[in-house]
Amino acid sequence: MTRLVGFVAPGGARAYFFSGDQYVRYDVAADAVDAGYPKPIAGNWPGLFDRDIDAAAVFPNGKLYVFRGSEYIRFDWDASAADPGYPKPIDGNWPGLFPSVDAVVTWTNGKVYFFQGQHYSRYDPDAGRVEDAYPREIAGSWPGLFTEGIESAMLWPSGSAYFFSGDQYVKYDPATDTVPAGYPAAIAGAWPGLPFAAVPAPPGGQPVQPSGGAASALDGIPARALTLDQARGELTRWESEGSIKLEASSMAGKVSLDGLDPATGQSAAGNVGGVVIRYWGSGSKSGAAASGGSAPDNLDPRQAVALVRFCRWLSATWGVTELYHAGAGGDSSGARTDCHGQGRALDFVGIKGTSGGTDYTLTVFDDWGRVSTPSTPGGAWIPAGTDATHFRLDDAPGFEFQRDIYRSIYEFAAGQWQDTSSGPDPAGTPISTIGGRSFIMHPDTHTSAPGTPHGREAHQGHLHLQIGVTGTA
Repeated sequence: MTRLVGFVAPGGARAYFFSGDQYVRYDVAADAVDAGYPKPIAGNWPGLFDRDIDAAAVFPNGKLYVFRGSEYIRFDWDASAADPGYPKPIDGNWPGLFPSVDAVVTWTNGKVYFFQGQHYSRYDPDAGRVEDAYPREIAGSWPGLFTEGIESAMLWPSGSAYFFSGDQYVKYDPATDTVPAGYPAAIAGAWPGLPFAAVPAPPGGQPVQPSGGAASALDGIPARALTLDQARGELTRWESEGSIKLEASSMAGKVSLDGLDPATGQSAAGNVGGVVIRYWGSGSKSGAAASGGSAPDNLDPRQAVALVRFCRWLSATWGVTELYHAGAGGDSSGARTDCHGQGRALDFVGIKGTSGGTDYTLTVFDDWGRVSTPSTPGGAWIPAGTDATHFRLDDAPGFEFQRDIYRSIYEFAAGQWQDTSSGPDPAGTPISTIGGRSFIMHPDTHTSAPGTPHGREAHQGHLHLQIGVTGTA
C-alpha cells in the first residue's frame, strides 16, 4: 500500500491527501473525498514534488511545507504555487531536525512536531529550531499512539488529531493526551474515499481525461489549449476507435457530432460518450419538458473535444445518462456571430443519472439558482448588486448532493473551458472558485447586470462555458 500523507488546508474546510503521484481533496464537513478525485499532483500543484511526498503541514505562518527525502518545499497557499528557490535541503535550513521526515503536524500549542522512525522532535517556529532535549522516543510520550512507522499526522478542525500508519489510523485527544478506546482502526470504511487508487497516466505524466479509448499525449491538455489541428486529430482518433461519430458540418472549419452509443457501437440519437444530449429551453422541472436527443452541430473542434470529455467524465463520475442544455451548436445562418454562433459555447442546464443506486434529475435553475439561503433569500443575492458572492450551496442544508455535484462540474469545466483568462492556459493553471472572477457564468457569478446577458441574473438557470472569447475564431 502506498503511504497516505495528509494535511488540513488553511481555513479548515478542506483537507488534502497525497499518495504516490495522486491526491484527493477531502471535505471536512461532509466527511468524504470530493467528487472528481483522485487527480495527478503534476499539473495541479505548481512547483511541488510530483510524487512520493513524505510529509506535509501548514505552519503557523500560513505556508504549506512539504517534505520528500532530504529536501523540502515551501508552498504559498494564496498564490497556489511553490515559493521561488525551492526545493531546498533540510540540512542547514532546519537546525536540529532529522535528515528526513516521516510525518509532521502543527499542534495546538503552536509548536510543530516531526516524526521519524521511533522518535519525534518538537520544533519552535518562532525560534526557527528544534527545542533542546529532542529528539525523544514516541513510546512513553504519546500514550496509545503508534510507537513507530507514523506516515501522516493531522490536527483536525474538531480539535482531535489523527495519525496514520499503513492501513490503520489513531484518533488522539490533544487536551488529555489520550487515545480513545477502539483504536487503532482501519482507514477503509472510516474515511469515505480513503485509501484511494491511482488514476493511470500516460507517458510524460499528463493526466488521462476520460477518453473512452487509448490514452493520448493530448489527454492532459485542456480543450481550450489545443490547436484546431490537435482537436481535429483527437476527434478523428476517437471516431476511428468507434467511441464517437462525426457527420459533415454546414459551416467551414466546424465539426458536427452524431449520436452513437459507445457501449454497442450502434447509432443512438443524441448519444455522445454515453450521455444523451437534449435541449431544454425552460431549464426547469416545472416548465416545458426537454426535447429528444440531438448531438450538437457546427462546433469549433476544441469545443467538440471539451463536450466529449465532459460527457464521458459525467458518465464515469456521476452516473449521468442525459445532459440538458439551452444552447450548444453553432449558427449556420450567420445571424449570430458571438461565441455561441461560432460553436464555441455551451449553456449547461442540467443532468439526469443514477448515483448510489438512486435516480436523480438536477437543473441549475431548480437546484442551484433558486435555492434560498441567508445570502440569497428567495434565490436572489442581497444586497442587490453585490459583487461579494460565494457558492450558495455551501450554506444550504439538505442540498449536499447538489453542492458536491455542481462544485465538481464547475471544477471540471474550469479545467477545459475558459476560466480566469481568455488565453489557452495550460494544464496546472490554478482554477477559480465559485464566486470568483471567471469566464464561467452561473447563478453565483460575482457580476450583477440586470437586464443584460452578462451577469448572474441572466444565468440563474444555466452555466455558460466557452472556448476563447467573443469575436475570435
